[in-house]
Amino acid sequence: MDKIKIIHIGDGRYVHKTEEGVFEPLPPPPRKNKPYKHNKERWAPIEKVPSCSKPNKKNEKALYKESIPGYAELLLFMHSIKSKYGFIGRKVGHPWGYREGKLAELQKEAAKQVQKDMENIKKKLELDEVAEEAMVGALTVLRNPNSQQTKLTAAKLLLEFSKTKPVAKSEVSVNAAEAWLASLEDDNSKD
Repeated sequence: MDKIKIIHIGDGRYVHKTEEGVFEPLPPPPRKNKPYKHNKERWAPIEKVPSCSKPNKKNEKALYKESIPGYAELLLFMHSIKSKYGFIGRKVGHPWGYREGKLAELQKEAAKQVQKDMENIKKKLELDEVAEEAMVGALTVLRNPNSQQTKLTAAKLLLEFSKTKPVAKSEVSVNAAEAWLASLEDDNSKD
């Protein structure tokens, strides 16, 4: 068998001449097949919690919930009380960003401040029981940690109740008109 002649054609490319005299690119080098070593201790199967956003076709999330004992009963109980107590999660009036302990401290301080404010308001205004209770509620909302919109609404309610809206003043200056007429009479009397 004759030797294969390899010819360099530039840019790092080579071709060889076949028996028929045709030039073809070199065949790729033979691949070395190495057996893949599995480490069974390292890659042991792990019970994985299914993804909530992308459950696969087998409905892994439902199967996972069924595997937890008592989960179905808990779900039924929570859904039964949801209509009675509102949504499950944060309590009503519990703003974002506050833990329960810190919120309780702030509410105690706000209650003390509301009592001081009510004493000052009672000195200036005469209130019946219903109006006093409404003022205490609005002041509590204003002093507790709430959203800015809620606080502004409470402040607007307090101002509408305690202060009268300013009336547009239009003073008619009668004195100036009378003085002008008097000056006209003086001019006529001199003539």
